[in-house]
Amino acid sequence: MDKLALLRTFVITARAGNLAGASKKLHLTAPAISKHIRALEEYYKKSLFYRERQGLKLTDIGEQFLVQAERILGEFEQQETTLFGDMAKHEVTLKVVASHIFMKRFIEPKLIDFIEANPLLRLDLEISERIPLMEKEGIDIIGGMSVVTEENVLMRKIGETRYVCCASPAYLKKYGKPNRLADAKEHRWLTHSIRKRPNMVHFLGQEIEFDNYILTNDSLYLRQLLLAGIGMGSILEYMVDEDLQKGSLVELFVDETVPAVPICCFTRRVHHKLSKVQAFMDFFLN
Repeated sequence: MDKLALLRTFVITARAGNLAGASKKLHLTAPAISKHIRALEEYYKKSLFYRERQGLKLTDIGEQFLVQAERILGEFEQQETTLFGDMAKHEVTLKVVASHIFMKRFIEPKLIDFIEANPLLRLDLEISERIPLMEKEGIDIIGGMSVVTEENVLMRKIGETRYVCCASPAYLKKYGKPNRLADAKEHRWLTHSIRKRPNMVHFLGQEIEFDNYILTNDSLYLRQLLLAGIGMGSILEYMVDEDLQKGSLVELFVDETVPAVPICCFTRRVHHKLSKVQAFMDFFLN
């Protein structure tokens, strides 16, 4: 039995967490997948999964083996790419997870040209603002998020931005413009739920903590709420720079210094040199 095929079956099954999910991705029957897993377990004389009623769970050895299997497959694909070029050889899928505004700002303007330049590269674009598990979900690139909790992940800084406190002219006319940071606590705040401390706004040397706020898990909707005059909020500048220039939103506390925030992309350490990842990074982010 091809050991690389067995490793690939193991990795995809581990990510899926059940035979049904792995079967869809591998186009194999559940019994065939079970046979592959048993072949690995018999070869290494170790149990890789706990078989539970709700699915499969990796044993401690299985968790360690998954890291090594990912590394081996990544290195093999990298060597194959060096010799043959992965996108010149067969169709390849690149999975990208990014926020709506990141996609619109950094990816959408060049998307047609990229597709035409890489006709065998199939893109799987997920528009989402969450903290995904790159290895388990098979994600190649995460864009526009600053929180990734996994090890073996590389961060690439593609620029800088900052948080700006802002509100619409209609909101400020109705409720008044706060001139001091202390005054801001009396206002209705809009904020993003993915932030570690969503009820805080940070300036150099001081913070504002507020209680009266609305949470949302989407930056685009946060921008829409601000434009609609629902409240004031803190949002990354590149997401509202055009609104600020047009006067649709008004920046607050302009004399206060706000720390710079990196705009980042993340890739898996074992995959960052694959030509599909390099092609994406070079085309969109340079």
